[in-house]
Amino acid sequence: MKLPLLRTAVFHLIIMLISWAALHSQTLEKIVANIGGRSITGALGQAALAPNGDRFAFTDRFANKIYILDFDGSLLWAVGENQALNRPLAVCFNHEDELLFANERSQSVMRVSEKDSHKIDTIANLGEIIGAKENISQIIKQNDSSFLLLGEKSGKIYLFDNNWKFLKTFIEHGQGKGKLVMPTQMAFAISGNMIVSDRKNYPVQIFDRDGKFLFYAGWGEPRLERGWEASAVDVDSRDIIYVADLTNNKFRMFDQSGHEIGTYPFDAGMTLPISIVMSVNNKMIVLDEKNGIFIYSFS
Repeated sequence: MKLPLLRTAVFHLIIMLISWAALHSQTLEKIVANIGGRSITGALGQAALAPNGDRFAFTDRFANKIYILDFDGSLLWAVGENQALNRPLAVCFNHEDELLFANERSQSVMRVSEKDSHKIDTIANLGEIIGAKENISQIIKQNDSSFLLLGEKSGKIYLFDNNWKFLKTFIEHGQGKGKLVMPTQMAFAISGNMIVSDRKNYPVQIFDRDGKFLFYAGWGEPRLERGWEASAVDVDSRDIIYVADLTNNKFRMFDQSGHEIGTYPFDAGMTLPISIVMSVNNKMIVLDEKNGIFIYSFS
């Protein structure tokens, strides 16, 4: 074996050993099914990590609230206590103490701060650009302050600048490699590559920072009657990709080359994981639409 190939093989072996150890030392720390005295009743939306990594936010469409929690599951603050949010779906940290969010069946992007959580401002109305029937299911603020929006209805990802001017459709809808059918979540690797999970197409696709398709990760062959059904994805601080495999009820781990390096079964109470957030210390926060928040820790 040539030396470069040997080094590559050794590298992948090390990553696999590290990942195997991480998986087998992973434990379910707790299930959060009650927030501020209110039960989570089965309509959770997307979650978002704060810029400094010390908290996360998530939407609850049934309660019409947005909650901000620390990584122990304790409530820090909430939006919607004194006003109706009308089924919030997507949320994003604009700053440490300021959120952007979008409601279900609305094309408006709104802003709210921790200091004035009762005051909500509409900062963009995107209906003429993305269509009146679109659902914005995820918002990501990039390092250059541009925004990526995941369209739940269209199966597209849109790119806007920091003033909410439309730049382009970042990834198109369609069947096959490099396109999206029913995308569920976006995430970013340390390299800047974007990872997208999909319930009806290639389950995990990796794109470069310009939206060019690089490769995909999957398991076995897709079946026409069910497909792969990847319902959520995120990347930890070691650049390991975690994806929720809804078809087989397990989490799968991939390296940045798309090689599968481990699996971990869903817990008995988990039925529909729809969002994954990895903390800076590699806690895995999983939102289950029906059964609350599952917090995993690594020992």
